[in-house]
Amino acid sequence: MYPDHPYGSPMAGTEDSLPGLTRDDLVAHHARLWTSRNVHVVVSGDVDRDRLAARIEAVLGDLPDAPSPPLPPLDRVPAAAGVERRRLERDVRQSVVLCGWRGPLDPNTDRAALALLQSLLNGQSGRLFEALRNRRSLCYTTGMQAARGFAPGMLVGYVLTDPATEEAAAAALVEELRRAAAEPAAAAEFARARARLLGNLLISRQSNAARASRCGADVLYGRAPNNIAHHLQEIRALTPRRVRDAAARYLGTEDRWEVVLGPA
Repeated sequence: MYPDHPYGSPMAGTEDSLPGLTRDDLVAHHARLWTSRNVHVVVSGDVDRDRLAARIEAVLGDLPDAPSPPLPPLDRVPAAAGVERRRLERDVRQSVVLCGWRGPLDPNTDRAALALLQSLLNGQSGRLFEALRNRRSLCYTTGMQAARGFAPGMLVGYVLTDPATEEAAAAALVEELRRAAAEPAAAAEFARARARLLGNLLISRQSNAARASRCGADVLYGRAPNNIAHHLQEIRALTPRRVRDAAARYLGTEDRWEVVLGPA
């Protein structure tokens, strides 16, 4: 999906790019990022605000007063033209099938609806496992993930299957994902998925580290700090039709990428 885009490159670099880095490159990169207006301090726990502020000032007080570096142009991501397929051959005994669609243009659009869509589809009680594993015996495991950021994200369905059932598993995966984009979930199924999502979100923020990490992501992506309460409210306000409509915006098209990693 990201041929010449930064998102298409490994974060750790490549065998070709790493030898080209110099000490001056790293110093310049650090100086560009480590500025007063590019740092957010996020704290969670039983702390004394005044003492903490004084210590942070001692550590960060001499940062250069410079703005955040601008983001490079990240919106130039080509859409798939029809179904674009690729096969990666490996010496393995099972096949991994990935089906990807272009996703939200930013980190906040359809955030709650896509989280609930994943709750509907994923897990051993989710729709994908029930349809592909329990009813058709087409996979070992299956699910759907949504990736988002400052560039167009992607929705990716995956299935791990026997090489002999690759094509049938891929077709069934696409069928179920397209069904989620065409039909609102039944009321009972929707209520279970929403309760599971809300419970997991509440459990996931029990530690100070988890709260700080989530708050840091909120600030980075332009949301209010401690956005979790708003996020939970958004999820509680969703309806089956609104989740279906969000799914249709991304999964309701034939334009997608299919990648199979499996034996020759």
